[in-house]
Amino acid sequence: MRVEFDQWMTGSAAAADAERILSSCVHCGICTSVCPTYDVLDHELDSPRGRIYLIRDMLQGAPVSERTRDHLDRCLGCRACEPACPSGVEYGQLIDIGRQQVELRVPRTAFDRSRRALLRRALKAAACWGRPCGWGGPCADGCRRGCARRSRCVRRRPRPGRRPGMHAAS
Repeated sequence: MRVEFDQWMTGSAAAADAERILSSCVHCGICTSVCPTYDVLDHELDSPRGRIYLIRDMLQGAPVSERTRDHLDRCLGCRACEPACPSGVEYGQLIDIGRQQVELRVPRTAFDRSRRALLRRALKAAACWGRPCGWGGPCADGCRRGCARRSRCVRRRPRPGRRPGMHAAS
């Protein structure tokens, strides 16, 4: 598929990657069978193939709206479509290019930006939700595995008379 970019993409570093990825897609639809959002919503534009159409049209100069952004935002980024694709389309890279272009063309409201920042912050702290941390108690390993609250975590201190790693004699 030949792609002719509009003024937004002409001269962009991502233009060559986007053209290569878009030209590799044969629109067979095998990706739709493994896409969780398409499985739940059952709407063509919420499938990888539909999003590829949206991104291609957007890069060729079609008007971009909040609906376009919504369809791209619904992609979970699981990339289950990539191993299923017989053409080897690098969908993850293409969706990143599409999202960047949508953000440039259709800016979010201040409320949406703050809501997304709050959600991003909560998800970064989710690494601590499965184990004791500064939010719920002392941290066993000092949160060295990516805890967003590393500086506020309290290290577990051994009881008096016991060395760390030593068990009481039975």
